[in-house]
Amino acid sequence: MCGIIGIINNQDTVNILELKSMSDKLHLRGPDASGTWIDNNVGFAHRRLSIIDLQTGDQPMYTDDEKIVIVFNGEIYNFKELRSELTKKNHIFKTTSDTEVILKGYQEYGIDELLERLEGMFAFALYDSDKKEVYIARDKFGEKPLYYIENDTAIYFASELKALESKFDNKCIDKKG
Repeated sequence: MCGIIGIINNQDTVNILELKSMSDKLHLRGPDASGTWIDNNVGFAHRRLSIIDLQTGDQPMYTDDEKIVIVFNGEIYNFKELRSELTKKNHIFKTTSDTEVILKGYQEYGIDELLERLEGMFAFALYDSDKKEVYIARDKFGEKPLYYIENDTAIYFASELKALESKFDNKCIDKKG
């Protein structure tokens, strides 16, 4: 069980202390390691429980040119098959992590085809600095949790609601859904 956290701010640079505070609330989800990344108005954090690639699977993870970054929670069941396909298309891997397979898969296929190809339980956020786009995705059954809240200035997301509690203005249940 890992935890992902993020802020997409449409007005200001992401505050590192705010991001770390949100991440700290998920320390039980990832006691093995934590990492943060900020590029002006987008910030990601990750809490890691090491399962696959214990040595080189730290997150946030980047492409070689550092233009694409990802935080990921879950397991991609068909990552070995996808990795083999991508290797045949001249992608070079530095890790044995399924997270890196998602990064390379995005580079090769784009977000829509990548999501069609992924089999597993997952939640991730991916930022493409060339396109200035953030993609937040879950598996089609929603097995891995991912919550978000939006206000006038930002979108906040996390694997658990407790990381978002300070962002709620009105703490009530929407019974309409």
